[in-house]
Amino acid sequence: MRKMYPEADIFSAGTKPEKDVNPFAVQVMSEMGIDISDNYCPR
Repeated sequence: MRKMYPEADIFSAGTKPEKDVNPFAVQVMSEMGIDISDNYCPR
């Protein structure tokens, strides 16, 4: 979403956001051609 809408503030909609992205989520998204490895949860 950040690449599609760089002017927007994009945040997690999860019920328990973590500071770091789950490595399994990074792997799965990478397999789909999407890099989320630099994502984080601002606090």
